[in-house]
Amino acid sequence: MKKLLLFISFVFIQGFAQTLVSTQHLELKKPWDKRQIICISAEDGNAFYSFASDKQRIYALKYNQALFFRDSLSTTRPSKDVDYIAGTSFDSSGNPFVYWFSEDRSKIVSTGFDFSSRKSFEYPTSVSFEKETFLNAFSAKGKFFLLTVSDEEQQLFLRCFTDGKPELHTLDFSKFELVSQKGKKFKLAEFFEGNPLQFIEPEVFCPLNVAASVAKLYVSSDSLVLSLDHDSRFSQFFLIALSDFSVKEIRNNQPELSIENTTSANSFIVGQSLCQLRFSDKELALSFENSLDGNTEPVVYRTKVEESISFKSSPLFVQNGNNKSSEIKTTAKFMRRLENSNPAISAYKSPQGILVTCGGVKQTMNTTNVILGATLGVGMIAAGGGSVNPGDFLDASVLQQVYFESLFDDSFKFDTKDQLPIASDFISQFLDENDDITTYSVGRFGKSEILTYYDSKDKTIVLRKFTDVSNDDLFGN
Repeated sequence: MKKLLLFISFVFIQGFAQTLVSTQHLELKKPWDKRQIICISAEDGNAFYSFASDKQRIYALKYNQALFFRDSLSTTRPSKDVDYIAGTSFDSSGNPFVYWFSEDRSKIVSTGFDFSSRKSFEYPTSVSFEKETFLNAFSAKGKFFLLTVSDEEQQLFLRCFTDGKPELHTLDFSKFELVSQKGKKFKLAEFFEGNPLQFIEPEVFCPLNVAASVAKLYVSSDSLVLSLDHDSRFSQFFLIALSDFSVKEIRNNQPELSIENTTSANSFIVGQSLCQLRFSDKELALSFENSLDGNTEPVVYRTKVEESISFKSSPLFVQNGNNKSSEIKTTAKFMRRLENSNPAISAYKSPQGILVTCGGVKQTMNTTNVILGATLGVGMIAAGGGSVNPGDFLDASVLQQVYFESLFDDSFKFDTKDQLPIASDFISQFLDENDDITTYSVGRFGKSEILTYYDSKDKTIVLRKFTDVSNDDLFGN
C-alpha cells in the first residue's frame, strides 16, 4: 500500500513539478546538426537568456525574472572557422556573451548582445597550443573560463572572459607534488593526460559517470577548487583564489578500512562539505565532513561484505548503458560488481536533505554481442571466412554503473524517510518520452532547472521549468 500511495503521489506531482513557461516562434534553418542551444541565468537572477543558432544566424532571447519573454536580438553566425558554442558570460553592464570554439579550440569567437542599444558585437581570440594543452572550458560566476596546462612547467593557465576578451592568469604549482600511490612523481601535463579534468556544475545533480572522474573542478564563492583522487589514502585539493590567483593545497585522509592493501576511493564536494567513498573487496566506508581541511570530526558509515548496508535509501542497483536498472540482492554480489570499477560518489542538496549516490563505474562488453561475436567467429571459420574479424560485429563496450542512494540531513545523519524525485529525474523522463527533441540545454534559475529546447514541428523555442519535490508538495502541507 505504501508503494502504491507513493506511485500515485509521484504521478500527481509529476505535473506539479514541471511547468511550461514560454513558447516563442523561431524558425531554425536546416541542417539539424548545425542547430545549437545554450541558456544561462543572469547573476542577479532578474533575467534569463536562451541562445539558439542555425547554420546562418544566432538568436538571443531575453526573459524576465518570471520567465516571461521580453525581447530578442539576432546576428550573423560567426565564420565557418568556429564550430560550436562552448559557454557564456556577462560584461559589467549585464550584456550577455556567447563563446564559439573551433574544433581544435585554437580559435574563439565571442558574440555579445546589447539589448538597450539593440546592437551585437564580435571579438575573435586565438590560443596557441604549441606549449600548452587544453583541460576544460566552462561558465561560472558570470564569466567564461578556459583552463590549460603547460607542457613544460608546473603551471596551469587560466583565461577569464567577461566582455568577450580574455585575461590570462598563470597558476603556479611548482611547490606542490603529485605522487602516485606507488611513489611515482607526476608532472602536471603528464597527470592530466591520463586523468581528464571534469568540471562539476554547481547546484545541479551530477551523474555518477561524471562523478567517477579522478580529477574534478568546482567553483565556490571566491575560488576554484581542483580535486584529485589518484591515491586511495587521501583526497588532494588545490584552492585557486579568484582574487589574486594564488594556489593553496589541502589534503584530507580517506576513511580507514580494516584491510587497506587494495582499496579504491573518490570524493565529491557539495556546498562547503566533503563526501568521501572508499572500498575494498571486503568493506565499504562513506565519510562526511563540513569542510575540506580535515579539521572537523568526520561522520563515517561502514559496512562489510557479509552485512546488509544499513545506510541506504534505495536497493542496490546495476545499470548497463541506457537500459533500466536491475536490483542486486546482496552486499556480497554488490561488492563483486564493484571489482575493477572506478569508484564514484555524487551528492546533491535537495529539499529533503543531501542525496548521496555512490558505487562504481566501468566499461563492460555487452553480453549479447559477445555471444554473437563468438558464434559468428565459429561460423566464419567453418565457412572459410577467416579474413573477417568477428570483433567488427561487436558494439563498443557498455558503461556499467553499480550504485545505491542514501539520504542524509545537513549534519549527515542518515534519514530513513522515502526519497522524493528531483528536477533532473523529471527532465530525464521528459526527454525519454520526447526523443524527437535533439537540440536543448538545461540551466539553473533560482531553485528550478529550465529546459530550453527547439520544437521543430511548431518552430518554437520552448522553456519548461522543473523543480525538486518536497514533502510539502507530496502531502499538500
